[in-house]
Amino acid sequence: LQELRSEVGLAESTLAEIVAAARADLDDNITSQASASSKALETLHEELLRDICHSEAKWRPQAREMALELQELRSEVGLAESTLAEIVAAARADLDDNITSQASASSKALETLHEELLRDICHSEAKWRPQAREMALELQELRSE
Repeated sequence: LQELRSEVGLAESTLAEIVAAARADLDDNITSQASASSKALETLHEELLRDICHSEAKWRPQAREMALELQELRSEVGLAESTLAEIVAAARADLDDNITSQASASSKALETLHEELLRDICHSEAKWRPQAREMALELQELRSE
């Protein structure tokens, strides 16, 4: 019984470690992807700025129009970054909820298994106890003889 309890405790501990590692990996992955997307947006923004600066002297009449377009693009980039941040936050929350739910289900399954094993042990013990007493009495008689 002690060994079973130890094994259940070890399984619960291992499950907790797996959940923690999965959460850390998922968080790192989401952060990495968000960072890469943000850097790509920054690079795009910088490239657009360079193109405008080089073309402005040559295309001054169109520069005002392009400046307005750039302003719109900056607004769109800001909106995209904001949306991306919201998506990342929602994904993190969903993943955390999912991991927590799965960990809870696994923990409940381990508890149920533990309870079933305890019932089986008690049932087996009750089933074999009379026979064990009888055998102990026979052994005692044999020793006496």
